[in-house]
Amino acid sequence: MTTEASVREDIRELLDEQSWDEILERLTLYARKQLRTLVWRGVTGDPVPGGTEAADLAAEAIADVYAGVRQWEPDTCPDLLQYLYGVVRSSISNACTAAENTRERREDPEFEPIAMDRDDDFLCGFLTEIENEPELVKVVELMMDGYEGRAEIAARMGLDPSDITNLQKKMKRRLRDYISALQRA
Repeated sequence: MTTEASVREDIRELLDEQSWDEILERLTLYARKQLRTLVWRGVTGDPVPGGTEAADLAAEAIADVYAGVRQWEPDTCPDLLQYLYGVVRSSISNACTAAENTRERREDPEFEPIAMDRDDDFLCGFLTEIENEPELVKVVELMMDGYEGRAEIAARMGLDPSDITNLQKKMKRRLRDYISALQRA
């Protein structure tokens, strides 16, 4: 997404002094880790729409800083790598909310709810009850893994936080129904 912009000469000198091979490697690993857990077109770990890969995001972040599209201010953020992590996070966030990702959904043929090694009959029963609702199962999985905030869950799933609010309400209704059914049995 590089466009015409300018970089101050003192910033360019600082950029020229960087160990770009190491930064590119670390930034690519960071991007790969971020992408691995997100939902793309309705499937966790599916390729990013448009074929963008972690290395592409890392290279684009560096190019945007060098071109001045993204303005690095060493006085505000002295650690360039941390700043570049933020640029990559921003690009991933934009990809998560892009129309191509949010409007196009496909079924994951290898989808399985949580591995049932959690030794909790109640939980296993509830997950079986909602297994035909993959987004709901994913919300439960993320909550079980310690993600609680809707923004955090939304980022992990590539959804809007309001969608997570609705899924959490739906989960509570399904849980209430499940508990009622158990009590009647």
